[in-house]
Amino acid sequence: MRRWSIAVLFALTAASGIAAQIRAGVAKSPIAPHSQLWLAGYSSRSHPGELTAGSIFARALALDDGAGGRAVVLSVELLAVPRVLAERVAADIMKAHGLERGQIVINATGTHNAPFVQGLQPVRSPAGDADQRRIAEYSLEVSRVLFDLATAALANMQPVRLSFSSGHASFAVNASRRGAEVPSNHEGPADTAVPVLRVATLKGDALAIVFSYACRNAALDAGSYALSGDYSGVAAATLERDFPGSVALFLRSCDGDQSPIPRGSMEAAAQHGAALSAEVARLLSLPMQPVAGRLRATLIETALPFGPYTWEQFEAESTSSDPALARRAKLLLAAYDSRSAPRQMPYPVQVIRFDKGFALVALAGEPAVSYALKIRKLLVREDVMIAGGANDGGYFVPAAGSDDSGNADRADSIVDSGLPVAFTNETEERILNAVERAWKRVGR
Repeated sequence: MRRWSIAVLFALTAASGIAAQIRAGVAKSPIAPHSQLWLAGYSSRSHPGELTAGSIFARALALDDGAGGRAVVLSVELLAVPRVLAERVAADIMKAHGLERGQIVINATGTHNAPFVQGLQPVRSPAGDADQRRIAEYSLEVSRVLFDLATAALANMQPVRLSFSSGHASFAVNASRRGAEVPSNHEGPADTAVPVLRVATLKGDALAIVFSYACRNAALDAGSYALSGDYSGVAAATLERDFPGSVALFLRSCDGDQSPIPRGSMEAAAQHGAALSAEVARLLSLPMQPVAGRLRATLIETALPFGPYTWEQFEAESTSSDPALARRAKLLLAAYDSRSAPRQMPYPVQVIRFDKGFALVALAGEPAVSYALKIRKLLVREDVMIAGGANDGGYFVPAAGSDDSGNADRADSIVDSGLPVAFTNETEERILNAVERAWKRVGR
């Protein structure tokens, strides 16, 4: 009888339309290494990073819709989170907390002033035994920190109210031409959106601020050896200072062909970080759209095909005077020898969606900016945050029909990541199709 009464009460509660209470928890930790490590991002650096200069962080947000839907969002100040690291962290969280893979987003902010981790830029990664040992130790340390942050965020949840809005920033420009200090193709596609998710306590205090922008996190140049989150790190620190008790998570958007102008100095990073945080703060001061309903999440994989290439191509390249080309060639020749030369690459596409007011689409790598524009049009929604650099990264993801022949970042990322050649023109169609399938999977 008692079991029957509980069941009836549950059914009546659901039928009455009483909204379940959304809860959230946050956590933050520094991730500075304990030993000297080379910084990823720029191949022209001549010595390891300055261990005592600057700081970098990882941050976590856990969400629970009160009706069984959960998600964890991790933002980490690294150039990229390679697949091997992302899957290690996700597996540990899934095992410990009963989450599914689609409920865990691991996003790198794209800063070029953070250390190498395992699997990142294998062609540029230092090859010495001592360096590789330190990279392995640091990678393990980062994975433990990310797991601990997720655990802490899940353990410290409280009732919250969510709201969303979107503004604009203008310091990013389309900059795909090699060697162009001032980009020559400003008429190219551009995304100025600054989407913001506010997570507030029931008293109205900011608990978490999730914000995004489509601009490569490269205001600092190769001459900087200090640990730094670059402009997004400045913005996050400013928001956490101005909203005491909050944790500010930056999720890089589709920034593969948008760069900050001006760039090349700490002053530029500070300038852009101040502009971005000011726009986020402005939005937080205004009425925002409420976020409510069930929280659903999924991750699916598609495959991105590479263009044609041959063993002879890399046999010739293995004696190149360019050390990066020669090293990439040797890696691929070894893959040929083991019959594992890649013809396509698995590519994760993730969607986390509330019934009303907010959704997150998370793509891997460094997608061209047009992906964000096309996904908003595809989904016919403006209350969506589109992140790049999620669950895998270190490589440029081109859009269909774009002329990227002069894109220095695309050319470098192909070599640095050990990819044989660029992806084919099927790339965009496959990714957008995967987004549509993931979106339908988490629909009502």
